[in-house]
Amino acid sequence: MYKAILTTILLFLLTGCLQPKPNEMAESIKKAKIGMTKLELKIAMGEPKSFSLLHDTETFTYHLCEEIGNYKVDHKCLRWNNYEVKLVDGKVVSFGLEN
Repeated sequence: MYKAILTTILLFLLTGCLQPKPNEMAESIKKAKIGMTKLELKIAMGEPKSFSLLHDTETFTYHLCEEIGNYKVDHKCLRWNNYEVKLVDGKVVSFGLEN
């Protein structure tokens, strides 16, 4: 009897570590829109992890969590992806996963 109770409690605690969450990466990606200004982008997505400038193209790189099966384990990300937003003349012209 003691084993059954202990096993039930242990399973309950372990499943509590897996919290279903909306996919943060997908939610962040939805915020970027073609034609947004640099300020609108920063308001929507926050400051990028890094940025670069090549000729007339600015590239903002965001480090976003890709949740596997919409779960995080102990609130830690299982896989990270770099997501790039390219701006020309201060406006978003493209966005997506880094090549």
